[in-house]
Amino acid sequence: MSRYKLNEEKMFADVTDDVAIIINFDTGIYYGLNKLGTVIFEKLNNGISSENILQKLKTFDSNIDENFYDFINMMLEKNLIIKTDDEDTNEDIEIDEEIVKEDEYLPVV
Repeated sequence: MSRYKLNEEKMFADVTDDVAIIINFDTGIYYGLNKLGTVIFEKLNNGISSENILQKLKTFDSNIDENFYDFINMMLEKNLIIKTDDEDTNEDIEIDEEIVKEDEYLPVV
């Protein structure tokens, strides 16, 4: 299982009005996530594996894999998140289907 968390050595994140803003301390660059991206980011940062998040998202759209992995790869490429060996939490994964539909099944950085 793949687990990720905020790259706290380089980044600061804040969520306001269901939108995450991540700031790179080194460059001063701000990154904004759409609502679906924010939901995924929060779940990852709370210790839920990417596979478990994707499994939940697939209940809304069975073809979301590519968009999901593109989002994860973009977050990794920009060093917003890093892999972690932390244990997967047993948290129930709740995702509002309206957010998924509103963002057209496309999480965005």
